[in-house]
Amino acid sequence: QIEPWLYEIRRVVSLREGLGVASFALAWTLEHLFRQRAAHRVYLEVTARNKRARRIYERHGFVLEGTYRDGYSNPTNGQFEDLCVYGLLAPEYEASSVT
Repeated sequence: QIEPWLYEIRRVVSLREGLGVASFALAWTLEHLFRQRAAHRVYLEVTARNKRARRIYERHGFVLEGTYRDGYSNPTNGQFEDLCVYGLLAPEYEASSVT
């Protein structure tokens, strides 16, 4: 929680890819934040190369708001990567068919 109305999702991790675990966890988190915590805005950042995660976020209604060029320094190889910023507003969540 950044502000009473603003939340950042920092990590969505699934050790078993392709089974829907991350999608389920994200859906549960969004339900909790928007319906229980009355969030107005939820945002997250993800590397541009992480296409699988980006598809999941977009399926759940997140909108690509911009890209920080070389906004992330990969600790594994020291390379800089583009960082995509996604956001989801309460009215968008309510209008979404994915809950």
